Amino acid sequence: MNKENISNPASDSELRNLLKQHESSLIIYLLKRLTSPENPISAPELAGKLNELISGADTAGSEAHPEYFNEKTTRRKLEQLNIQNENDIRHLLNHILTVSAGGLIQSIPTSGKKQKRYYFEPLLNSSDLNLICGSLRSCRYLSESEKKFLISQLRFIYPESGYGKEKDIWESGGWISAEEEQFKHPLSSSSDLPGKNPAFLKNTQLLSEAIEKKVQIELTYGIFDLSESGKVGFHARRNADPYILNPFALLWNDGEYYLIANSDSNPTPWHYRVDRIIDIKIHRDPQTYEEVKRGEIPESLKPFYERDKESGDLIFNEIKYANTYPSMAIYKSKNLTNCTFECTNWSLQILVDNFGPDLMIKKSKLPHDPSEVDYVGRRQTFLLATVKQVQYDNAMRFAINNCQYLTLVSPSNMVDEVYKVLMQSAQKLRQK
Repeated sequence: MNKENISNPASDSELRNLLKQHESSLIIYLLKRLTSPENPISAPELAGKLNELISGADTAGSEAHPEYFNEKTTRRKLEQLNIQNENDIRHLLNHILTVSAGGLIQSIPTSGKKQKRYYFEPLLNSSDLNLICGSLRSCRYLSESEKKFLISQLRFIYPESGYGKEKDIWESGGWISAEEEQFKHPLSSSSDLPGKNPAFLKNTQLLSEAIEKKVQIELTYGIFDLSESGKVGFHARRNADPYILNPFALLWNDGEYYLIANSDSNPTPWHYRVDRIIDIKIHRDPQTYEEVKRGEIPESLKPFYERDKESGDLIFNEIKYANTYPSMAIYKSKNLTNCTFECTNWSLQILVDNFGPDLMIKKSKLPHDPSEVDYVGRRQTFLLATVKQVQYDNAMRFAINNCQYLTLVSPSNMVDEVYKVLMQSAQKLRQK
């Protein structure tokens, strides 16, 4: 704070009126800067800090300053901010104020003559923000400017998160400095990822907008191929007009971000990697130029939507969908099946990672060579784990990709198909 740039009210009464208008904001500001659950503050202590803050800002003269805040009024305001009954309009308005500041005012109960103590609890603490920022930094599809943009926005919203330790969060690794905050959205940027689409963030926001508004999109999809220079090139998948799609959901699966959509001519849902999208825009009627509404949710997707109890909105269950289509393979059939794999306690982790822990599991009675031991030399324990209601083609692809660690036991027709594919692959290797 630069004292030379502060203009004080002409009189003490004007200053008192001004401070009264902004009393709640000043209290929240100091609680955000000075307190934590481990370091709460009492009303008398906070009143003293408030007076120090105003005295430090008041440059009108060097004479002693009166106490603008006292223990009684500060305690009353703290109790109003420490929400007890949101049905009271005053409490509700104060609740809105504290939440707008990014947190809540909490109190620590006391007994006897001890002073009640208060602290500011941010809605997102430093560990939450570290997790979010770490996810952004590790996303291989965001360019450096896109990452910096998103992190600078978080810093703007939560400048005091982490109880005064914001520099540890925001400036670690030289990501953001006060002089280089970027609030201009990087609609296009150069990418340090060769062959990757540099407009990942823009595309995800356009897709989210289209899904929310329930309108169609025009999508140009890319593919990697051999370029004229003899290197890997990235170009549009087809030279004809863009795909006209009905977008329904976005979800992460195994480190990739997918769009789930279909078209009016083909109601079967397809999966599109968002990082492979070259261009996207909202589809408009060529005659009226109005946005075209998308089609209804297809029957095959309806089981993955759940009605939110509070808002009544339909919410897409990403986890349930990813567990049903672990490989994100194209729908070749609608049939769902239970699949049983034989695994060790180590390779069981692969099943849990892909399908979640809701598995039927028991010890395997299939014969094994006694010489099979685990990594510490003990005789290996084998398990039978059944995955419920997984799409057939996805389950088959999963079994093939993980055949080194997991053995498909049932259904028998899938076992035969997996065996056939593996034998064909073995014959190709021998021919080389």
